[in-house]
Amino acid sequence: MECNNLTFSSEFDSGNLKKVKFDDRSNEYHLYQTRDAQDTAYEAPYTTWFHFNVKGAKPGQLAHFVIMNMNKQNRLYKQDYRPLYKIVPNNVTDPSLPMYNNWQRLPSPVITKPHSGENLMQLKFKFKFDVHFLKQFESRPKARGSSNNSNGNDNNNNNNNNNQSPPNTPSTPDDCNFTVYFAFCFPQSYTESQNRLHKLDLSKSVLTSKDIYYHREALTLSLDKRRIDMLTLSNFDGKMEGRDAPFHFTPSTVPEAENHPNLRANKFDLQTKKICFISSRVHPGETPAQFVFDGILNFLLSDDVRAKQLRKQYVFKLVPMLNPDGVARGHYRCDSRGVNLNRFYDEPCPNAHPSIYGVKHFLSSNASNLRLYLDLHAHASKRGCFIYGNYLEKEEEQLANQLYVKMISMNSPWFEYKGSDFSQKGMSGKDKRDNGLTKEGSGRVGIYMATGISHCYTLECNYNEGLNTGVLGNCGEVRFPESMTAGFAQTTFGESPANGYGDGVRGLGRYLGNPSRMTTPKYNREMFCNVGEGCLVALLDMSGSNPICRQGGKVPSTNPGRLTSSDSRTSSAPTWSEVVQDVSFYHIYCSIITRLSSRRALSAAGLSVRAPLSLFSGFLCWELFPFSPLSSSKTTIPDVVVKTVPCKSAPSMQSASFDPERGTQEVRCDVHYLPSATSKPVVLYIHGGAWVLGGKDLGIITSFIDRAVELDWAVVSLDYRLCPHASFDDMLGDCKDAVRWIRKGGLSSACDRDGLRVDPTALVIAGDSAGGHLSNLVHLNGAEDGTGVDGIIDMFGPADIITPPTTLKLFEAAVFKRVYRGNEEVFKKASPSTYDLPALLGSRPKIPWLNFIGTTDGLVPIKHNRAYYSAIAPIYGPSGPLVRVEVLGSFHGFCGINSHKTDTFLEACEAILTKVREERLEEGSRI
Repeated sequence: MECNNLTFSSEFDSGNLKKVKFDDRSNEYHLYQTRDAQDTAYEAPYTTWFHFNVKGAKPGQLAHFVIMNMNKQNRLYKQDYRPLYKIVPNNVTDPSLPMYNNWQRLPSPVITKPHSGENLMQLKFKFKFDVHFLKQFESRPKARGSSNNSNGNDNNNNNNNNNQSPPNTPSTPDDCNFTVYFAFCFPQSYTESQNRLHKLDLSKSVLTSKDIYYHREALTLSLDKRRIDMLTLSNFDGKMEGRDAPFHFTPSTVPEAENHPNLRANKFDLQTKKICFISSRVHPGETPAQFVFDGILNFLLSDDVRAKQLRKQYVFKLVPMLNPDGVARGHYRCDSRGVNLNRFYDEPCPNAHPSIYGVKHFLSSNASNLRLYLDLHAHASKRGCFIYGNYLEKEEEQLANQLYVKMISMNSPWFEYKGSDFSQKGMSGKDKRDNGLTKEGSGRVGIYMATGISHCYTLECNYNEGLNTGVLGNCGEVRFPESMTAGFAQTTFGESPANGYGDGVRGLGRYLGNPSRMTTPKYNREMFCNVGEGCLVALLDMSGSNPICRQGGKVPSTNPGRLTSSDSRTSSAPTWSEVVQDVSFYHIYCSIITRLSSRRALSAAGLSVRAPLSLFSGFLCWELFPFSPLSSSKTTIPDVVVKTVPCKSAPSMQSASFDPERGTQEVRCDVHYLPSATSKPVVLYIHGGAWVLGGKDLGIITSFIDRAVELDWAVVSLDYRLCPHASFDDMLGDCKDAVRWIRKGGLSSACDRDGLRVDPTALVIAGDSAGGHLSNLVHLNGAEDGTGVDGIIDMFGPADIITPPTTLKLFEAAVFKRVYRGNEEVFKKASPSTYDLPALLGSRPKIPWLNFIGTTDGLVPIKHNRAYYSAIAPIYGPSGPLVRVEVLGSFHGFCGINSHKTDTFLEACEAILTKVREERLEEGSRI
C-alpha cells in the first residue's frame, strides 16, 4: 500500500493492516486494522493485534501514525505500554531469521484517544527513521539464538564469524534502504514455529542424545489444513517397543503418509511416568504465551540437571500452536471462522474445532495417567504473570492445587502468586466478547470436568509488566509431606540423577540477589521464557525431587562430581523453619487463609497437632518439628479469671470516619460490636502489612476481633494511610488522631445513631506486625501527644528498625524514601528501641501490656524483641502487668491462620482485656 511516499505492507504470516490514509491537516498516517475473520460471514470485532512494515522513508523523516480502530485496552496503555519495532535491510529475503529479530519497544510513549460511537480507541505514536539505527544494526554481533544447544539446534557456527555484521546491510549510512516492522507485541508466526520445529527434527544434539526422547507428530490439521503439532519429550526410561495408535478422531485427519503407525510416538510405561500436557496460542495474538512455551521447550531439551530429572520423571506432551489459522491470518483472538476456541472444551466439534477436539480426545483417553494440564495465554488488563486455577471442593485437593502455583513463584521472579485466582466464580463467568459463552468451555475447566485431575491451569502473562519482582531463594532442599504432594512423587528408574552443578545448571544464580520490589521492569522474551522454566521446576518441588531446590538452604557445591542419594538427603538440609524467612512471603494473601481457619478444615486436610500445617499468608509450609509448649516471661497478670463470653446475638459492623489533623481526606474505620444496651470499652486495632499494605483478614486477627467482640468490647479497625503514597508522619498521625477522636467522644457521636454506646475512658490499642510497631509508638509518645491508652497488645511488632538484620532497607525505600546515613534522627524517632524508656515510662501508670511473638520469626528478630522488653521489664517490676509470650518454633504472624496456637494467643489477649476492664471498674468507670 503506497501512501504519501511510504509503502505499507502486512502481506506476510501474522501480518495485520487493512488500509492506510494520509491526513494532510494533521500530517498523520491513519491506519486501519483487519478484524478477526473480516470480510467473511464469521467476522469478529477484535482489532487489538497489528503487525505491518513500512519502507521508503527519507533519512530523518518523523512519521506520525494513528491506528484508528484499536480495541479499547485502556488499562494496558495507561501503564506506559509501548508496541514493538525492528529494523531490517530491504534486501533481506527472510526477515524472521534470529539475527533480524532485534525487537525493541518504541522509544517514546503512545497516546490513546477514545473512538466516537464504538468500543474502540485511537492509538497514536511517532517514529523517526534515523540513519543511526543502521549504525547500531551494523555493529550488533550476530545473534546466538540460532546456535544455542539448549533449543536443540546444532552448534556448528564458525566462531570467527560471530562479530560479523548481517549480510546485505546497506553500505552507505545516508541511504534509508531499510524496512521497519511494527507489532502489537513480540511476534512469532506460524512459519517461524514450523521452521524451528523442522530444525529441531534434524538436530544432531537431539537425535544422538542418549538422555532425550523427542518425537514430533501431527495431532490433526486446522480448518485451513495447517499442521497442529504435538511433541513428546521424556528420556528413554520406561519407553516401550510399541507405538501409540494413529490419530483418527477428526475429519481433518493428517494424511496417511504423515499418520503412519511408525510415525507415532513410542508408548511409555505410564504406571511409572505420568503425562504433563502443555499447550499454547489458542488465542493467536497472545504471543507472550509462545515465548513461555519456548522457555519450556528449551529447558526440557537442555542438559540442566533439573531438566534431566523432569525427563526421567514425566512424559511431556506439548502442543506449540492450537490455532495456527488465526496466527497466520493475523487474528487476535479467533480462528478462521471467528470462533474463540477456548470456549469449546466442554463440547468441541470435530468438524468445527479439530484442534480442541483432538486435545480433549487425547487427554480424556489418558485421564488416569495425566498429572498436569497447563494452557498458556496472555492478558492485556491484569498486570503480572499469574494462574487461573479451579475451585476444588475437597480441602486437601485445593491445598495441593494452590501449592503447585506457589512453587512457580518460588522459581521465577516474574510470576506473582498473589495475582492468581482459584474462585468458583472464575470457573463459570461469562464474557460479553464471546456471545455469552462461559468459562465452563475453557481448557482448564473443560479438561478438569473431563478428567477430574486437580492440576488444570491457565497461565496468563501481561504484555507489559508485573506488579512486583519476586526474590528467589538460594538453592537447597526441602521436602513436602507426602499427603500434600500425592501423585507427584513418582517412582523413578535406576539411581538418583547426576547432579553435576557446573554448566549443567541453567539460571543458577540468576535473580538471586535482593532486587527492589518497588521496580517492575517491562517484560521481554527472556522473562516469559523464565516463567516457563518456573512452571517446570515447580513440578520437581511438588514431588520433592528437585536437585536444586530454591526453597531454602545453601547454594550447592560446584563440584562437577555426582551427588548420590545419600548426599542429597544429608542432615544439613533445611527445615521449613529455615525456609520461611523472606519478607516477600508476608504480603501474599489468598483465599485459603479463611478455608483453613477451623480445626475441622485442618482435620479434613489430614493435619494433626503433632504435624501442624502453617499457612504463611498463602504459602503452605510444614513445620517439620513437634509443637513445643509456650515459654513466657516470669511476670504474669495475677489472679485473673479467664473465661469466654458466648455470643448471644450476631455481631454487627458499621463504618465511621473522622478528619485527621494532617491532610484533608477523612480517615475511615470499621466498628465491630455486639448490639446491647451496655457501654462498651474500646479496642483500637492497627493492622499490619509492612507499612505499605495490609488489612484485618488474616485468620489470627479475625479471631482476635471476634474474641474481643464476644467479651463485649467495641473493636475499631483503622484504615490508616499507607506508604509510600503517604508519609510516615501521616501514618502515625492517623493512629494518634484515632486515639484522640475516641477519647473525645467522636466514636460515640458517630455510632450513637445505631444504638452503640462506647466508654472512651477504657481504650486498648492493639496491632500486628507494622501495626504493633505503630501501637508502641503511639503509647511511647502518649504523654506528650495526649494519646495515652489503658492497655497495649503488641502482636509480633518490630521494635528496632535500625540494627541489622532489620527492615531498614524497606524504610529507606518505601517509608522515609531516604537513606539512613545522614538522617539518623528521623529513623531513630521511628524505632521504639532507641527511646529513653525509663524517662518515658517511669512516672506513667503501668498499663497492662502484652507481647506475643514466635521464636523463629524471620521478619522480627527475636533478639531485638527480647532486648526491647528487657529494658521495659525493670520499669514494671516483678509484679507489673507486663506479659511476654514466646511460641517456640513459630513464624511471623503464626503464618496467618488459626491453629492450636491461636487459642493460647486469644487467652493471653482476653487476660489483658479483662485486666483493663477490672481496673476501669475500680476507678469508678461507667462499665
